[in-house]
Order: sequence, then C-alpha cells, then structure tokens
Amino acid sequence: MNSQTETPAAPLPAGWTQYHYVLTVQIAKEVTATHTGTLDVSRDGTRAQCLKHLMDQVQAKYGQHVVVLFFSLEPNALGAR
Repeated sequence: MNSQTETPAAPLPAGWTQYHYVLTVQIAKEVTATHTGTLDVSRDGTRAQCLKHLMDQVQAKYGQHVVVLFFSLEPNALGAR
C-alpha cells in the first residue's frame, strides 16, 4: 500500500487500483482534523488495511489517541480505462 497526495506519473502495476480517501478524526475534546489523498492498493488489499495504514500515520502525526469521525474510500478513476 502506498499513500500519496498526487497522481503518480507512471501507470500503476497490474492488479493495483488508486483510491481517494477522506478521513476526519477527533484529536482532542473539540479539535478535529481532516486528511485527504490517494492510496495505491493491490488487488488483495482490504478496506480495513487501508484504514489501519491511514490511522497509523495519523497516530504518528498527533502522538495521541484519535477517534474516527468519518472515513470514505472510493476508486479514484472517474471514467473507464
């Protein structure tokens, strides 16, 4: 799994799909943060693995317990390939 914020210059390897995510978390009593970007996910990847990957990054960034308020993960491509 690869996390990034821009579309890759090279096409993805066979069996990989790019997903767009939006993750909103509460990091303190009245403090929230929203993260958005893309993930390159292999064919055998799961939503649970994607969320864990993102939460690991968020936990490392804020260094404290965070609560998920919203999570969306959708294929990034809008048209047929």
